[in-house]
Amino acid sequence: MAAPTREHRQRLQEAAYLLRIREGGKPHPVPGHPVAGRDGVFPLPLPPQAVRGEQPARLGYMPARAWAVVDVQGLEAPTWEIEGQFLLTPRSVRGVRLDAYGWTRALEEFVRYFLEENRQRGQAKKPLLTLEWHDFYRDEHWEVAPRLVPLAAQSAAQPLVERWSLRLQGVKPVGAPPKPEDRVKQSLFEADPNRLVAEVCPVEGGYAAA
Repeated sequence: MAAPTREHRQRLQEAAYLLRIREGGKPHPVPGHPVAGRDGVFPLPLPPQAVRGEQPARLGYMPARAWAVVDVQGLEAPTWEIEGQFLLTPRSVRGVRLDAYGWTRALEEFVRYFLEENRQRGQAKKPLLTLEWHDFYRDEHWEVAPRLVPLAAQSAAQPLVERWSLRLQGVKPVGAPPKPEDRVKQSLFEADPNRLVAEVCPVEGGYAAA
């Protein structure tokens, strides 16, 4: 396999992924949430281990006596299956420092809040919130609807780690938000050098085998 180009290597290093909740096009704080409490933004502390997107064609298909008639009508909105696993070593993002357990629970609660809040708003006939998925590696920015709460899975083979999965249904493209600040550059301003080393070069954890 050929080595990646400098441009591709830089794109990988700068990859960022985040979810954010909006209300009427403005930030919507999530009450009591450790990560998204102030502005509804949930950046993933690590890139997902897998992002599988699918965008079916919109077809009208009618069997005919001689084969079939197909009416091609463009594309459906894409769907994504996103999977990941957070490190056991605590990770700091936007001033929030959580271990793998904390990040996993925070992701679950973030999606659960969005679904439950919209259920209550629908019953009260109030404007609904919107959820956005931003993938800066692929430059994909979409309003989405979660198809499930990402309850993480454990196994006897790996009892200390949890693997989460998130299914998103695309609704419509949206504009890209400001890109999150680089975590390593932010860490350079940390006063404690030991914390810097732990952030940039964690000595335990890492992506475990699926």
